[in-house]
Formats: sequence, structure tokens, C-alpha cells
Amino acid sequence: MVAVNWTNVTVASDLLKQPNVATGGNFWLGMLMMIFGILVIIFSAFGIEVALLGSGFICLVLSIFLVYMNLLAWQWVLFFMALLIMIFLYSMYSRDRDF
Repeated sequence: MVAVNWTNVTVASDLLKQPNVATGGNFWLGMLMMIFGILVIIFSAFGIEVALLGSGFICLVLSIFLVYMNLLAWQWVLFFMALLIMIFLYSMYSRDRDF
């Protein structure tokens, strides 16, 4: 078990960084993925495309905030951007082409 060194906490933003220190940098990533999973389940009543688009967009915005607070790496912002682009492309090409 990792003990938190409270003498390193000098400002309020350090309180948010302490869970990452104790978990090897995976706490906020885990929280973001849990939010993504919960939102997919909630939005699945509207269809899987809507669920992935809605939860992907919300988690994209959250991940941008977490990156600017130095709690998350930029690669996860890119992950959610790529997810949104892939779902957009899938939904465009899976529709009927009856114009």
C-alpha cells in the first residue's frame, strides 16, 4: 500500500494529483473510463451509435479538462477524438443511399 505524503500537498490542485501518485497515474484514467461505460449504458436506449457518440463527446470534453489540469495524458484525448471520427464515418456510410 502506498502512503500519501501530505507534506507535498501545498496547493489545492495537489489534492487532485495525489490519487494518481498512489495508483501509478491510472486513477483519473479509470474514472474517465468508468464515466464512459456508464454513459454508454445510459444512452444505449437510443441506439449504439447515439450511445457511443454521446458518451464519446462528453468524455472528450472531460479528458481535455483533465489534461489541462495535468491529471491525464494527451493520448486519451486523441483516443476519444479517434472514436468520434470512426463513429461519424461508420454512421455516414451505413445509412441508405436513396437520394
